[in-house]
Amino acid sequence: FATSPPLRHVFGRTNIIIQLSPPPSNCPTSLSPSVPRYIAIYRFGSVVFFNVTTKEASRILEQIKKHAVDPIAVGFERREHFEMALQPQLETATGKIT
Repeated sequence: FATSPPLRHVFGRTNIIIQLSPPPSNCPTSLSPSVPRYIAIYRFGSVVFFNVTTKEASRILEQIKKHAVDPIAVGFERREHFEMALQPQLETATGKIT
């Protein structure tokens, strides 16, 4: 997927999870080379990227689509972007779940 091969992959019943190698040192990114990067590809059509730049995700998605059956046309994909900040030192929840 990237310029170097994946580090490892795990097959599930409905998905495959791929751990990507670190980004190349000449690649301008805000991600540290020590941050693990993953792709989860689901049988029902979803692809989830963890710690992958938008540009790299688009390039990888195009490669995945080459192996798909009846892929969605470019520009018609439904994309969502979520970010999560973790604070392990936090002792109590700061919000209510109702």
